[in-house]
Amino acid sequence: MTAPAPTLEVLADGPGAPLVIIDFIRISAGAGLGELLASAPHDRPVYRADPVETLLGGPGFRATTDLAEEYAAAVRRLPVRPALIVGYCSAAPTAIRTAERTGVPLVLVEPTWQNRGAVEHDFRAFRATLREGEPAVVPLDADPARALAVITSTLDDDLDAFARANDLPDDERQDTREQLVDRYVAWLHVLLSASADPVPPRPADVVLASREYPGEHPGVETIRLDLSADEMPTAPATRAALSALAEPTAVAR
Repeated sequence: MTAPAPTLEVLADGPGAPLVIIDFIRISAGAGLGELLASAPHDRPVYRADPVETLLGGPGFRATTDLAEEYAAAVRRLPVRPALIVGYCSAAPTAIRTAERTGVPLVLVEPTWQNRGAVEHDFRAFRATLREGEPAVVPLDADPARALAVITSTLDDDLDAFARANDLPDDERQDTREQLVDRYVAWLHVLLSASADPVPPRPADVVLASREYPGEHPGVETIRLDLSADEMPTAPATRAALSALAEPTAVAR
């Protein structure tokens, strides 16, 4: 079983009011939003909570609100109240619930709202990496906890088939589980939790969006940057916008 990650990862230190980023470590794509903000010369702490890392190897289904309770408790333990909570992409629902519990102003960057279609799409894609040919369709229960149990057992079977087909020794099979399959399950867990959590009418104080972002959120200030969605988590313009929003008078909750 993969060891649990710290609730908040420290990305930068400094004397100012912290930023708390809820997003995902970019395993294969290099630095992401957390690293971008940690590189800013503003001398404030930057912390990251990664729902995938939190859920790795954990027992049973956890709702978005369960994760938010854990993150909110960690935020309340910080020595200085954060200036902002920042939620990126599919981490938006967890960031929303964390901000609700702490009263910290919330900025969402390119937020996405997942549904069961996204879960089923990624489940099929993950299975295809482990099985030759098109894997048989496995229906998922409407209950997210039961759906997660089916996903976990199915991917376990797929890993067994992959290990047999490739003559993997036990240690390589275990490495494949920890580095690949456990992450598949944790990601699908995040999507299941998000898809079961309705979007509130006013999800954030500010939405920071790319030029092609399709969403509209009445009553929420939307700041559009002249960037593509792919550029958003690594662009200096994103960092500058978030740094400006972290100033004391920029966002009031």
